[in-house]
Amino acid sequence: MKNRTWTLQPRILADYLERELNNGHYRLTFTQIALGLWAIKVPTKAHIEVIRHAWQQAQKQLRRRGTCAILVTEFYFDIFNHKEPRNPEAIKLCLALQYKAYGVRLLTMKGAVNDPMALMYFQLRSRNVGGMAAAIADRVAVEYGGGKLTKVKARGLIQKLTEFPLPEHQTEFNDLTK
Repeated sequence: MKNRTWTLQPRILADYLERELNNGHYRLTFTQIALGLWAIKVPTKAHIEVIRHAWQQAQKQLRRRGTCAILVTEFYFDIFNHKEPRNPEAIKLCLALQYKAYGVRLLTMKGAVNDPMALMYFQLRSRNVGGMAAAIADRVAVEYGGGKLTKVKARGLIQKLTEFPLPEHQTEFNDLTK
């Protein structure tokens, strides 16, 4: 049997996930996604890796279409099979921010307002972004202090760091900032 190299365009993954996530499936394992995409009996590690590789771009395409999804861990599928975690520590274990992803979940459950998993996701991501910005600013200051950056370049880098990038959904963003 020949080794087959599997490929997956992010658009194809985004189309599939959008259809599935908006038709009653609010969470899918990578195995379920592979089964649906390729109509195979048993997905291999290669299938899963191809899905992982296409995820980042597919996620952006989903967001542009108005569907937000996040990566979740195996713990989420094993422990919370037919229910959702409420405990903050359990939610942290379910989010695949520092753990290996096992599948995909809608960011906010259909019909839910202030979904605990979505709120924890935003909190953890915000903390991560703030820490990265502070670390970059600190490095610029150290390099400037050591004479390795000119004042003009250092100021430019700090200014770029503090500029607020505009989201793609400008209308909703404007509504939040009024």
